[in-house]
Amino acid sequence: MAAVAAPPKLRVVRHEDEHDRWEFVFGDPDPRLRPYVVHYCGYDEETATFTRRIEAPGLRAPLIFNFGPPLAVRSARDSDWRLLADGLIAGLHDSYALVETGGRQSGLEVYLTPVGAGLVTGMPMRHLKDRTVSLEECFGATTALIREQLLETPAWEERFAIVDAF
Repeated sequence: MAAVAAPPKLRVVRHEDEHDRWEFVFGDPDPRLRPYVVHYCGYDEETATFTRRIEAPGLRAPLIFNFGPPLAVRSARDSDWRLLADGLIAGLHDSYALVETGGRQSGLEVYLTPVGAGLVTGMPMRHLKDRTVSLEECFGATTALIREQLLETPAWEERFAIVDAF
């Protein structure tokens, strides 16, 4: 009899006041992916007090499946905003990036290690350095298929399992 993996332990962070509401659901990848995936974060938020955030540089590469309106992204070196509808993958940056929403956003973020980002994209990390690439640019038609499957799946545990398989 084959061993069945236990469902991931989820950590949930919620906030709600008269202006803002958000929920973040954190989950761990399949243990075989631990050298490549730090963790998953499903999120849903509505904010009135802020619509722009600064993303600090770090030692992980975020891959975002966007479930809501397009994200506007601009790095410190860019003068123009990029609208990314389906999602993005960002390489390691030396400086901050700005992300702007219309006050509503939802999606699933995969925090990849640098090695994981290289394996998932099939690109050496030097090609992603200081860049943000749309998921469609990176994965082509597969992006729409995975995103559709994630949108049709209501439970975060199941969504994380879909990303594990991807």
